[in-house]
Amino acid sequence: MANRAGGYRLNRLLNRLVPGLMFLLIGVGPPLVLNQSIPYLLETSPSEYHRWIKLYRLFFIAQLSLAVGWYLAVYFNLFTSASGYRSTTGLIRATYSIRRTSPSIFQKIVDQSIVYQCVDQVGSPLRCAICNDQIVPVRARHCQDCGICVPGFDHHCVWFAQCISLTSTLKPFIQVLILGASTLLAAAVSVYPIVFQHIRQVIRLTWSNRSSGDTLRRIWWGRWWGWAGGPVYRYMGGLCLGYIYYPEISLRESSNAHDDGSKTHPRRKTMLDEPTLSALLITAAGTMVLLVMLAMITIVFKNNILNGLSTIEIERARRWKSSPRDAGLKLWVPLPASLGQPRGKVVVVPHGLPIFDLGPRLNFQLIMGEKVWHWFVPWKTSGTPDGVEWPISDHWMSYLRSLDAYNEDEVSPPG
Repeated sequence: MANRAGGYRLNRLLNRLVPGLMFLLIGVGPPLVLNQSIPYLLETSPSEYHRWIKLYRLFFIAQLSLAVGWYLAVYFNLFTSASGYRSTTGLIRATYSIRRTSPSIFQKIVDQSIVYQCVDQVGSPLRCAICNDQIVPVRARHCQDCGICVPGFDHHCVWFAQCISLTSTLKPFIQVLILGASTLLAAAVSVYPIVFQHIRQVIRLTWSNRSSGDTLRRIWWGRWWGWAGGPVYRYMGGLCLGYIYYPEISLRESSNAHDDGSKTHPRRKTMLDEPTLSALLITAAGTMVLLVMLAMITIVFKNNILNGLSTIEIERARRWKSSPRDAGLKLWVPLPASLGQPRGKVVVVPHGLPIFDLGPRLNFQLIMGEKVWHWFVPWKTSGTPDGVEWPISDHWMSYLRSLDAYNEDEVSPPG
């Protein structure tokens, strides 16, 4: 039987919190680029660059629209034609669950005509005790956060508050990562130079050995709590305090300069005219999301495309190596039809072997589609598995058939 439901799970809180933070970033991030950095660049750049800046604005708007649209579509699961159910998050959501899989597909498991996961030497299919003892195909898993068994389960993603599966949402998930990362990189082109200039400006003024640095020396650098969290805490705290006290110190220093006869210029009333902590925090949050997206793109490329492994299969292999309580994955493997030979046998496959690896090119096509135009549309293509019958290469099928039959009593299985 599949694992039973546990107690409270942190993901149930994160399912609400993380998407909320993403929506907040979507709300405050784009205005920083469109209403702050681009007007700033138009005012401070030579006129011959204005056309390129305007083209950059159009490009950013297009990128942003696609990224936000794709994210919302994955969040509300508009790319699958599933019926709705009430998840553990309390939201009415949809998913491509085993409950709506065609009965004719399950019949292949009953007939023992395909490779499937089993629990004993006679080939009894794995069933989920939580979902009314329904059959759990190979590569499927019961998600305790969503409350259903998901075919082709890869991982539960709190960014979208739902499962990412090889059969439905992995493709638009990859597209969201690429669109989101490219949008954040496009935003960085205009925002980073200004913010980095502001950081240098804050450090130069508020961390100075001169009188302008007296405030931070009094409240931070010279106090014991300035070292309470180590070097990173010390300098990050000093930077944030520098931003907080920058307007006061800057006004005092500019007044002194004015008294000395120097000219002052009225400040533009924009977030990027002077260093502000809000602009720094928005930029830092966007940078963290960008790094996470780039890391996830790398993981998907390495695991799913290069090696044909899902995230859950890799995690199972790691747990098995550290605590090998189970001998491995039990699979029913059908054998070629031959007079007097059994229809198939149960074999034990060590966790972590990429038995569903078809090679990088076919793995990519299995997820993104066979034709080039399939790669750019989010909906499911004809090459996507149904979640019950998975394609297996001739190499791995030969390997499975070469394994000894599993026998609980360590004797030869009956013919």
